Amino acid sequence: MMRDVLLFGLNACLDRRLVVEALTPGEVHRASEVRLSPGGKGPNTAMAARQLGLTATVFTALAGHTGRLIAEQLRAYGVPFEALWAEGESRVTTIVLEVGPAPSEGDARRPAPRDTVLNEEGELGIDGSQLGAFVELAREALHDHRALLLAGSLPRGVDVQVYERLIRYAREQGRPVFVDVPGAVLRALLPHRPALAKPNRREFQEAAGLCVAGMPALVDAARRLLASGFGPDHLVISLGSEGAVLVNGTGAWLAPNPPVEPVDSASAGDAMMAALVDGHLRGEPPPAILAWGVACGAAKVERPGGGFALNPARARELLAAHVSVRPVPEPPPAAALAPSTAR
Repeated sequence: MMRDVLLFGLNACLDRRLVVEALTPGEVHRASEVRLSPGGKGPNTAMAARQLGLTATVFTALAGHTGRLIAEQLRAYGVPFEALWAEGESRVTTIVLEVGPAPSEGDARRPAPRDTVLNEEGELGIDGSQLGAFVELAREALHDHRALLLAGSLPRGVDVQVYERLIRYAREQGRPVFVDVPGAVLRALLPHRPALAKPNRREFQEAAGLCVAGMPALVDAARRLLASGFGPDHLVISLGSEGAVLVNGTGAWLAPNPPVEPVDSASAGDAMMAALVDGHLRGEPPPAILAWGVACGAAKVERPGGGFALNPARARELLAAHVSVRPVPEPPPAAALAPSTAR
């Protein structure tokens, strides 16, 4: 059976969410809730994609007791996966969600929640021949998937050539490639021209080797990058609370975030990525793809948890009532910025 997307990302983790009233450094805290779920960009994006009706398979590396817990959680959330079982121990990401004190009588509501994320490095011992066989397994599995998504960072000691090989294999099979990786990894993948890449502002600047301030300068830098032939077909730069911008060879569009009450911002980017893939695979035009991505990211923020917390019905409601997309105009030619002083 043909599935929608193969998500390849070797750095899966176990997300451990602790809910506290407030986080005070140097103090002892008692968590009111503890929630475990599969974590990392691959699993979280796969869970969000599943909420949107897409079928996805996660290819990841797991190790030790934590790896077995991640595998149990993936099965519990109904996410098909293939695991490279490595030496060492898979990482844990601890997310401390501060919900604030309960509102007192007469107060309208709690203050906006805030999350603090503690990412472990992880210690995976991956043998080169074992990794090569796993990449070949993914190559064969691509025949049964419509698209490839490269998701997340690489474990220590694993070269970016792994992602480059998979892009080449996907191209050979006519599969579009989507990329959601850190800035340094994205820099190495830009020349391979993926169908769509989704860095955040900082990751884009790192990948492009630029430091720009303000939306116009950011969009102009993205336009120049794509015009040079060095970049994806579609570049979506997520801007956190400001929404996101999509730039391609024909234009640029901005979609501000809709008004929502944030509860848990972790994994919002993964929900956005799943929606971008969904829109692309359905053949939607770029402004519609962007709008759907922003709506799903905003809908995820309203609920605690990982990608599984995405509510598609709420995302459609936000899309219909609150998400607007507007073109970002081309900057005026440099010569037009100031009158000539020539005599």
